[in-house]
Amino acid sequence: MQTKKKTPQMLIIIMCWLIYSLAYLGRYSYNANITLIIDDYGITKAQAGLVATFFFFSYGVGQIVNGILSGRYNKKWLFPIALAVSSLINLAVYFGTPFFTIKYLWLLNGFVQSCLWSGVISVISKTVDDKHMGTAMVFMSTTTCVGTIAAYSCGSLFTFLNNYRLSYVFGALVMTVLGIIWLFIYSPELEVNKPEEKTEEKAVERKSNDGFMIVLILLGFVAVVHNILKDGLTTWVPDILKERYSISDSLSILLTVVLPILGVFGAIFSIRLNKYIKNFITLATVLFAIGAVSTACIAGFPNMNVLLAVACFGIVVCMMHGVNNIVNSMGPLKMRDRVDSGKMAGIMNGCAYVGSTISSYGLGKIADIGGWQLVLDLLLALIVFVVLVGVVYTIACRNKNI
Repeated sequence: MQTKKKTPQMLIIIMCWLIYSLAYLGRYSYNANITLIIDDYGITKAQAGLVATFFFFSYGVGQIVNGILSGRYNKKWLFPIALAVSSLINLAVYFGTPFFTIKYLWLLNGFVQSCLWSGVISVISKTVDDKHMGTAMVFMSTTTCVGTIAAYSCGSLFTFLNNYRLSYVFGALVMTVLGIIWLFIYSPELEVNKPEEKTEEKAVERKSNDGFMIVLILLGFVAVVHNILKDGLTTWVPDILKERYSISDSLSILLTVVLPILGVFGAIFSIRLNKYIKNFITLATVLFAIGAVSTACIAGFPNMNVLLAVACFGIVVCMMHGVNNIVNSMGPLKMRDRVDSGKMAGIMNGCAYVGSTISSYGLGKIADIGGWQLVLDLLLALIVFVVLVGVVYTIACRNKNI
């Protein structure tokens, strides 16, 4: 019996990992080429960032909606339909739809892709037992990093080949194939973890745990801020490197690929550090503090060597990927006995994309007004504020391990 269960569970973990990771090919096919899109269409940074803002807005709203409804969806058909629609949207952009329509297509793209994260977390929480949950958390902790690496690597490759628009075709092809494979391998009978009946004793315990609600609220706040940094830098570092260091488009994109590679280590680092720091807010505060030091170096030394600048950006993004893993994966899966994992993952990811919505248009607009130095100064002030909030919480609740 144990051997029978092991193979399907690992297969489900790998497929969930692939679906969410490689969906980034259809999600970041625009962001990865944003400097070329600005030149191609002759638009401002704010106009280019508005497309990503439309995506992040609908993705964030969709995360909350789909998180709440995730338990009612038929997971066998949910992923293939979402991936197919996203594929068609990418193909529409490839075939030359006018620029003013792209933001509306990306608005729809954001909503259809928003069901994926809460969906995969819900599937894992119901199909994976405690023995394999650690493996699942490690796998899912790398999805954002791997997906971003894949999207930006494709962007760099197709830019080098002088046809960045092929990113849309490649993303559509991969997503379609994954949707078809999922139809053949997934079945509701794979679910092994049914909802546990709530006893009166457990209900009283949960109602009395005011600290748990405080943690959820603060995690939502942390989710917003970390994505301003993570997605803001991922979107705009190519342009920062291009303007500050006068390097080529393809090289700026390629150097930016280093950031999510380091992000893989940040996600795994957060899992390792959680063995010693059990409180999720305190854990996130430590990661933010490390990121604050690197942000201070970038903002304070604008003429530093380009490779050193990429390293500093990498440390910030690395730490933010670690925070991302806390709020979107570790938290929902480790607290599945206290809250529905799919619902919490959807709500937290929705909060995160509020930050993404702010970062794409907002940082681009600030850069248009005051340049990238002003953007970096504001990001430093923001990250220091989060560290102060985390320190105050840690001191006030140092005896709580949640």
